[in-house]
Amino acid sequence: MQKNVTKLCLFLTSCFLLAGIKITASAQTVSGPIEPRAGTWKTWVLKSGSELRLRPPPDAQTTASEIQELRALAGRMDAATLDRIRYWDFSSPAYRWNEMLADTAVAQNFGAGGGLGIRAFAMLNVAIHDALIAAWDSKYTHNRRRPGESDPQLASSLPAPRSPSYPCEYSVAAGAGSTVLAHLFPTEAKRFAEAAEEAARSRIMAGVVYPSDTRAGLDLGRSVATRVSEYLKFDGTKWAGTPPVGPGLWVGSNPGGVD
Repeated sequence: MQKNVTKLCLFLTSCFLLAGIKITASAQTVSGPIEPRAGTWKTWVLKSGSELRLRPPPDAQTTASEIQELRALAGRMDAATLDRIRYWDFSSPAYRWNEMLADTAVAQNFGAGGGLGIRAFAMLNVAIHDALIAAWDSKYTHNRRRPGESDPQLASSLPAPRSPSYPCEYSVAAGAGSTVLAHLFPTEAKRFAEAAEEAARSRIMAGVVYPSDTRAGLDLGRSVATRVSEYLKFDGTKWAGTPPVGPGLWVGSNPGGVD
């Protein structure tokens, strides 16, 4: 497993924003559906994108009720809410969670002088990557139309992505990202959980997803992140091996970033 972890670290060091970039970038360059086969892409920890396929979305009656809720929310839009919508919509679904990891790591002097920081970014982005692939499997399995497609009169503050609505991809990334960050920095778990809820709520307020899309997305992201955290075993355990000895080799104890 250590060999696989090393490969993940090397890969994600050069492209730690992989999760979400390929999927969201397509929205700017094509007029058709966004990557309908992304659910079949390679996963790192999940066996496949279909391993955690979601149950079907709510029925037509529940969907109609959710549209009424979205209409009411659109009527209560203010500048502060719009600012938070734009904040969370910036760049890919993975962006803010990488930013949050970087800021928290600096503030807590996390992994200074070793490879812990690289491993942390690997864990975060493997979780988001696998979670988004799983999300895309469910999206095109169930093909739930976006709220604006069901109700063209519904006001939205963002362009609706050209992909099925269920689950919400930003909520999936939020569930995965917040769970990994809580694992890495348990004393700040509440802050990360609140950030995830706000990220999900921003998509509802924007009118581009249903509330049930965000709930399913958060749950899916959290499930994937829990599996990734268990797989990578990033628990701070010190390495018990013996460093090699010889000219030009490192000398000391407790090498940083090795477990």
